[in-house]
Amino acid sequence: MTRRYDVALCGYYGFGNVGDEMILHAIVELAHESGLKKDRILALSASPRQTEEELSIASVNRWRPESALRALRESRTLLLGGGGLLQDVTSLRSPLYYWGVVMESRIAGCRPWAFGQSVGPFHKKISERIARDALRRCSPRIVRDTPSQRLLSKWGLSADLAPDPAFALDVGPPIESGDVVILNIRPWGNLSVEIAREAAAYAQKHGYALRCLALSPDDEALSKGLQSSGLLAKAEIVRLTSWKTAASLFAGVVLAVGMRFHFLVLTLLLGAKAVAVPYDPKIESLAESWSIPVWNGERALEEVAENARRPSAKEIADAKQRVRASFQSALKEALGGR
Repeated sequence: MTRRYDVALCGYYGFGNVGDEMILHAIVELAHESGLKKDRILALSASPRQTEEELSIASVNRWRPESALRALRESRTLLLGGGGLLQDVTSLRSPLYYWGVVMESRIAGCRPWAFGQSVGPFHKKISERIARDALRRCSPRIVRDTPSQRLLSKWGLSADLAPDPAFALDVGPPIESGDVVILNIRPWGNLSVEIAREAAAYAQKHGYALRCLALSPDDEALSKGLQSSGLLAKAEIVRLTSWKTAASLFAGVVLAVGMRFHFLVLTLLLGAKAVAVPYDPKIESLAESWSIPVWNGERALEEVAENARRPSAKEIADAKQRVRASFQSALKEALGGR
């Protein structure tokens, strides 16, 4: 049976989260570079019209089961495309939703596969069982961190390892160092407050400006709340609505301190020094693989920042090459090329 699409992309797309939009843009670019025409790519999105306009691909509303099933019946494969989709830190709804889409794809005769995934953590056994069942039905499986690969191995599932898809993006040349500390915080209890306090003190001590860079509406609301409380009174708060404008907002960065995964990816791609705040295993893994020092409240930011370094051009080029090679191989396998 001839199908209209080669790949239907499913992830946390269309919610205004810059990191997930980076993943979507990167996967579309990777698919196009691998030989797929954009009219052969479809995405399930919470904002399908916006997704269509920005990426020139077809899109359907992810919340309409009948539309999603119709799209899957028209596609050869379903790609669980990157990010922390299968975890229950946010809620049980996330693994349930993506498991449901995988099951729909099987009903539709559409082959599911996974690329760029971080799997877990899980607080409930039911969540873990759901995620395992979803991933055992996917082939091939590519994860973006070692802990996820180990977890799948524990489940008896093989998985290859590749950098996050966003490393394939061209965000601009390396940034010149200046006198700005850039801080990204996300809601995470007292940890967010403490690193905001540390960053403000560090910037004040060295005479640096402090810029809070929000990657989601929640980040922005938290930063503004801490500004109103006086903790970030002197900070500039900016919402990053598109990764394409990141270079201008990182201008003059002397140190980037962040919690969000893709804030750290942007920092690496722009060649800046970073300190990671590891609220989640995927942040710890990224920091370890790139030798990014971590702040966990045990030492002053001043002391941690002494070990921050700029990534080399070779390191970035190698990451880009590895993610491209991995995607091309996985796409070929998913489409039955081997």
